[in-house]
Amino acid sequence: MDIGKIVVIVIVFFALGMFVLPSTLSLFSGQHFWYNTKQNGSNVPCEKCHADVMDEMEAIVAPHTGETGYGKMRCEFCHRTENFTGVSYVGEEGAKAHAASTVKCIACHGFGRSGIHPITWNSPTPVNCTSCHPYADDWDHVRQYSYDYHECLRCHGWGEKDGVWGPFNVPPAGGFGLTEYNNDTGIKEVHKSFVLGSNNSKLLPSESEACISCHTRIRLEINFNVTSEAKIDVNDSYTLTTSYWDVVDFDVGNYTSYRVVRE
Repeated sequence: MDIGKIVVIVIVFFALGMFVLPSTLSLFSGQHFWYNTKQNGSNVPCEKCHADVMDEMEAIVAPHTGETGYGKMRCEFCHRTENFTGVSYVGEEGAKAHAASTVKCIACHGFGRSGIHPITWNSPTPVNCTSCHPYADDWDHVRQYSYDYHECLRCHGWGEKDGVWGPFNVPPAGGFGLTEYNNDTGIKEVHKSFVLGSNNSKLLPSESEACISCHTRIRLEINFNVTSEAKIDVNDSYTLTTSYWDVVDFDVGNYTSYRVVRE
């Protein structure tokens, strides 16, 4: 090849590099931020890797996505909750995982009283929670943030009940015998077997599968059998004034299978 042509090609490449390389470096440096995961308190934003989950949480109004009016719950409230896992996370001494906890729904909804806070203020303006809870920022589920009452309201909310304004407690999932209330036996709950049966699934902890099947917009497919035949054996005991039936045996059969899909 002609030496002159080689020189021209080299000059062209250098000329292009003078325009392309600076803009490329600028683009790279402007869109990438490096976190020191060995540093205490690095707090890598969950959205850096889980942008699809963030979009989903922003797109719908459902449990934990902002239905209280004070913004969606933070990822860390459930997925970096040490008192349910006993592990440490990235940025902490002896870290084992960047996010390791999957909190069962009943962990928050299995205790506490529903309704208005025991201490209320007849004002539509939220009161700073630290006035009564000065050590709230030491709790695992909020302590990684610069604390203010808005973090409390993400879960507890603020509203009116019986003409009184105040913060609401996390509502308990009553009716299944899972809360701390003595009268919560679940004996009359038709969905109790469905809720307790979800313990057999290893996808989520405890009964959480049953919770999200009704309280989120996930695709749900249910296969169930309904009997259309029953056989009952009874003994009739009677006198001149009374009569009653004593059930000896009860047997059902001839099941029909149904499949229901909720998109």
